Amino acid sequence: MNAYITSSSPLSVYKAYLNQFQRDFTTFLEMRSEEMVYSGRMVLTLMGRNILDDPSYRDCCHMWTLLPDSLRDLVFEGLVSASKVKSFKMPFYDPSEEEVKEIIRKEGSFQINNLEAHGFDIGHSNRDFISLQLHKAKTGQREAGCISFKEV
Repeated sequence: MNAYITSSSPLSVYKAYLNQFQRDFTTFLEMRSEEMVYSGRMVLTLMGRNILDDPSYRDCCHMWTLLPDSLRDLVFEGLVSASKVKSFKMPFYDPSEEEVKEIIRKEGSFQINNLEAHGFDIGHSNRDFISLQLHKAKTGQREAGCISFKEV
């Protein structure tokens, strides 16, 4: 009953999400290239992943972990059918830097002037519970203040 890519997802699910992201991002770049002025620049901010070898690794998607639990609760309470939950998928794909670069190169309208990746801690680090509670506000401030950007 996962609504997004997880470590238990088959390779075919990963490939389907990747193919859809490639099509969507390519279309996005094509449309933006028509709007750009000569020598214009574009700054993009994307959520991505740092792990290249395991596309199911969710280093950026902790926000999705509560969704399947909530959907299971709705099924348990009889408010939603299990078949509807099983058919629901989050259309979210977190590309690696290499995947983003490859799509931009293949599309051909833009060149990458600068590409930076920024990590952030959303409270899932190895801190113990008491320490996490004491630093909850700081963790929230770090999360809210974190911006990743890609310039193409």
